[in-house]
Amino acid sequence: MALYFRKYNFPSILRHTSVVNSKHLKRKVIFDTYTPRAPKSTQYSHPVIIFNDGQLLRNMDISKILRKLLKNKKIQPCIIIGIQSDQNRHHELGTTQFLEANGHGIFAQAYQEFIVKELMSHLHIDSSHQIYIAGFSLGGLSALDISLNHPSIFSGVGIFSGALWWRDRPFQAKRPNAHLIIPQKIHWSHHVPNIKYWFQAGTLEETNDRDKNGIIDVIDDTLNTIVSLQRAGVNPKNISYIEVKGGKHQWQTWAKAMPLFLMTICGS
Repeated sequence: MALYFRKYNFPSILRHTSVVNSKHLKRKVIFDTYTPRAPKSTQYSHPVIIFNDGQLLRNMDISKILRKLLKNKKIQPCIIIGIQSDQNRHHELGTTQFLEANGHGIFAQAYQEFIVKELMSHLHIDSSHQIYIAGFSLGGLSALDISLNHPSIFSGVGIFSGALWWRDRPFQAKRPNAHLIIPQKIHWSHHVPNIKYWFQAGTLEETNDRDKNGIIDVIDDTLNTIVSLQRAGVNPKNISYIEVKGGKHQWQTWAKAMPLFLMTICGS
């Protein structure tokens, strides 16, 4: 299926569910494609946003969000791909090169190979598209890792409540922020892509504060990741951070933040 649609008033959004038999993941992967309904006319290429944990897009009614933004001319047309996770989520949505301290993430490399080699080929995604990747919690961690590993493919990344606490060694009270995986990868990377980075965190996501600095970990880890990116040479203008007051670690909060993400990526 070709990822194209036409200039139109976009009265509705089409959701098409597909299945790919992945050689890398050795399972059937279900994903949804959301495109504006349009009549036949000249074809135009538009940005593609790939979401980890794409089953959550159904919960938040992403079609309604897209319809409203398009109707109000807040965004340019875009195509959204929602990859549905399964029971191996904690192993697929991880980081490559580093396993989490408890052994999670063993299929992270296979998951990334699935996206860049199998899914993109299946959807006929090529250099004519701007390609973005995003995700929620572990899906956000994975999205950031994928963007760092494939700087020539992605134009930006969205991290909703990213699980940026992932560490490759057990927690040490004397060094509470040691061994965090993403800061290590950014620090040792030869080339951190200067693409669009969009982060979101909520003030009521948790109560954990491992370094006792008065800031909950999900916010602290997000802000520290932003500092790491800036130190690695990413232009601060390419980094956005949205803190949702009263926001929790749930799809309802991510739904509220979704329009801001889409307007940053596909703003008109």
